[in-house]
Amino acid sequence: MTSAPTDPVDDATLVAWLDGELDSAHAAQVACTVDASPALRERTRLLRATRTELARFLTSCDPPAPRAMPRPGV
Repeated sequence: MTSAPTDPVDDATLVAWLDGELDSAHAAQVACTVDASPALRERTRLLRATRTELARFLTSCDPPAPRAMPRPGV
């Protein structure tokens, strides 16, 4: 049985790269890997789009109203 090849860059690393959380050497390595892989470029595009939509949603929502805590024994 052969196993499927593993991705050279996982989603957590892609997100860290997109967020600017990697050191410069690791960021450059990820950038080169993404540039060389159509599949990784597509995953990166999807992660950016997801982040954009999430940010849009979070800024458009009203914060939830505060709720009273139940009293003990009630």
